[in-house]
Amino acid sequence: MDRQPGGGPWDLGNFKPDVAYPGGTAGTSDQAKQGNTIGHQLDGQNVLFLDSHVEFAKRSYCSIEDDNIYTTSRDTAGKGDIYGVMPVASSGLVPANRKDSILVHDPDTMGGGTGGTTKKR
Repeated sequence: MDRQPGGGPWDLGNFKPDVAYPGGTAGTSDQAKQGNTIGHQLDGQNVLFLDSHVEFAKRSYCSIEDDNIYTTSRDTAGKGDIYGVMPVASSGLVPANRKDSILVHDPDTMGGGTGGTTKKR
């Protein structure tokens, strides 16, 4: 997957999914793009899927149940999360549940572990 230039998380304050979701309203296309990588001018990101294919995804919520690949799910019971929360830098960063896909940054920015991979439980 593409990572953010500079290695760290970015401000998701202007991010709002452009689809209806439980408990919220849909944002605009421009608001949804605020969750994409700046490496592709917010147009999307390259995503490596478990079946080994790579796809250019136009939204960061492109995993199981529209889970956001750059954030950690707020639901520990087992659902993906279109918003999520920004992961805290630590060597023990793990997904919140079986459907939570998160991008794990390189060791120099996340405090250790294997970089450039996606962890799934």
